[in-house]
Amino acid sequence: MLAFVGVVMAVLLSLLAVVVDFSRLYVQKNELQTAADASALAGVIQLLQYPDSVDEYAVKYAQANMVQKVAPSIQPAGIVCGIYDHTVDSFTSNSCTSSSSNALQVTVTAQGKSMLPGVLNMGSKTVSAGATAWLGSVIGTNCVKPFGVSHFKLTKLLQPANLDTGRTLDATDLRVLRELSTADLTVQVKYGSPTDPGNFGALDMPNPDSPQNGANLYRDNIGTCNSRNYQPGDTVAAETGNMVGPTKQGAGDFCSNYVQGTGACYNSAGVIGEPAKIITYVPPTSCIGSTCNVIVVAIVGFALDYVTGSNVIGHFIPLSSGGSLSNSLTAIKRPILVR
Repeated sequence: MLAFVGVVMAVLLSLLAVVVDFSRLYVQKNELQTAADASALAGVIQLLQYPDSVDEYAVKYAQANMVQKVAPSIQPAGIVCGIYDHTVDSFTSNSCTSSSSNALQVTVTAQGKSMLPGVLNMGSKTVSAGATAWLGSVIGTNCVKPFGVSHFKLTKLLQPANLDTGRTLDATDLRVLRELSTADLTVQVKYGSPTDPGNFGALDMPNPDSPQNGANLYRDNIGTCNSRNYQPGDTVAAETGNMVGPTKQGAGDFCSNYVQGTGACYNSAGVIGEPAKIITYVPPTSCIGSTCNVIVVAIVGFALDYVTGSNVIGHFIPLSSGGSLSNSLTAIKRPILVR
């Protein structure tokens, strides 16, 4: 009888050990997948402007996610940039520095742990997890600031020799946007006293979350997030005045540190240039009195640098943000896990 009980206990303990082992491996696999997801997202964002840093950030964020209290491994061969085609769900490897690369594939590994390596043969096996992150093109988004710049100015800045200034942004535009210096991408957005009726830099954007109107609404739209989505083809009214005071006040609300004397707008890292989103527009063909409308052509990344006198000065930047996706190339990208 005692022998029988001993056999049963041995079997039960063995089964319990197997359950514990597989539970541990299940948790390990999930933690490893989290590390892979974080690695792919952190790395793919670098493709926007700093492709040489893809490997660094992929490794950093993989190892920041512990697997069974141990940092996982990620080898250079496990970090692959490429081109993702979401229409057919395909990934083709490519150089990280290529302007056509829009995705990152990573593989993260860890040593499988088992209480019964002899029974399960799992003690020395490597467990792995993979993830693919894609920079999708955003066509419509919110939190757009009430500033506009001529679309013709943007396209001429990016490709001076291209006579098609009314074009939608192409691959060359996006490459140049990533490679040009801050000085080369700097523009004056808001004109102090435009000759046409209205100030075509300052825009009147209704905000469903704000009870304000007029100049107060305009200031709110600079300092806070307007939840209304904007996309190409939308019509936006231009403000009728220069809005000098509300512009400075809104910049003070928006900038992490706004220096009133110089008009400098510092971001959270202490660098001049708070990231934002603005529209590019085509000018109206006509105005009614002092009211004019402009047509949205694109939404682009923009760092607000200075608000001095009656001018808003900043520079275009590649930017990642949420929003609805498009098959067309756009200047705003949305990092998405696709595998």
